[in-house]
Amino acid sequence: MVLMYILDFTFIAVGRIESIVVDRKAGELQLHKTNVICLKSCERYPLADISEIKAYKKGHNGVNVYTIHYRIEIEFLNHPNFKLSETGSE
Repeated sequence: MVLMYILDFTFIAVGRIESIVVDRKAGELQLHKTNVICLKSCERYPLADISEIKAYKKGHNGVNVYTIHYRIEIEFLNHPNFKLSETGSE
């Protein structure tokens, strides 16, 4: 019973939705995060600080197995790098 409550709390604390907005007029990249209980946060990065954008494709596309995943990473000049998105099979 206690284990069930611990798992419930863990899923609530970890689960979140991320949205990425590139605003060319304002010259910034906005990363919006919303967790399960609808608390929102927004991080803003200037587009001039972006040094490189990388996209990775991993996995296998076979007859019975489809395990392709995509990951996009952005490197900044003055901020730490971060992973933008990862998708599974669609």
